[in-house]
Amino acid sequence: MSINETPPSPANNGVQNADATAPALAMAASELGEQAAAERIAARTQQSLRQAVDKIACTAAAAAESLCQSSEKLHLAQQRLLDDCRIQVRKKPIESILVAAVAGYLLSQLFRQKR
Repeated sequence: MSINETPPSPANNGVQNADATAPALAMAASELGEQAAAERIAARTQQSLRQAVDKIACTAAAAAESLCQSSEKLHLAQQRLLDDCRIQVRKKPIESILVAAVAGYLLSQLFRQKR
């Protein structure tokens, strides 16, 4: 150590430590701010996703209900057609057999493979 140099004092040491700590504190504060912002974004995203899932679930439930009603209507229409066919066959059995035979012949001609 030379004569012109002053020995390190505890006060100088504290200032140097404070100077070295300030950027670290600023970085930590910045990271905390970024983390808080990320948490807010995550919370908003999570809320948006929940709303989207709820909306999709409501739409799916409505579609399922509509499909169920359509299925019931179709089943009732099928039952009415079957009942009408039974009535027609009982009223006119010979004509019904002829219609069935012609329909069978036409279908066989339609689906026959050409050789």
